[in-house]
Amino acid sequence: MHMAKRPPKPDDRDANPRFRKRKLSKTQLRRAHRRTSDDQNKLFDEIEESSDRNTCVILTAMLETDIFHTLFYLLDVSDSDLQESLLDRDGALSSLYGNINLLYAMGLITKEECETLHIIRRVRNHFAHTDMPLNFNSEVIGEEIRRIQFGTDGHILSEITYGDVTDERKLFIGAFLLSLHILVRAKNRHEQKFKDMIETADKRVLNRFASRKPS
Repeated sequence: MHMAKRPPKPDDRDANPRFRKRKLSKTQLRRAHRRTSDDQNKLFDEIEESSDRNTCVILTAMLETDIFHTLFYLLDVSDSDLQESLLDRDGALSSLYGNINLLYAMGLITKEECETLHIIRRVRNHFAHTDMPLNFNSEVIGEEIRRIQFGTDGHILSEITYGDVTDERKLFIGAFLLSLHILVRAKNRHEQKFKDMIETADKRVLNRFASRKPS
């Protein structure tokens, strides 16, 4: 018995939901919209006019993206499908908290650098998970921000000159800029560790052969 053919869809009727184009996943959206320098400039323009809450959310989203791209580089993950599976729900790199700790566990950021990244994350969470009117000067947020240690990167704060900003807002923006320095250092440490590992292996091989007595 043959089934009757499906009649053509009337022009004024929407397509069946089963045949509609699927929405892009969170990961596909990230990949489809890689941040360009023009995008970045527009985001910074938006930050200048934004509330502390919006500023925090934007900068932390940028940091989160920079961290997972750093991890893809360090782990040599270039396959787009694998990247998506790592970032999707329950994926190994789906959590900002976990990604920061992974960088620390790999020995690529120091304890102090790890804490700086976590402070940014926690401040974002304070803003994102409450409907209270908060800003960088609010007690719980200000306490977090003032714990950030710039160390030898203190010059970063003097580079933040635009607008009339509070000390705490300046500290948070400075912390974001500091995080970029931290990720660059993580890449450099990775390269150095790999170089040291090769040199150590070469020395062991050379020592092994050098220790053999000629027959």
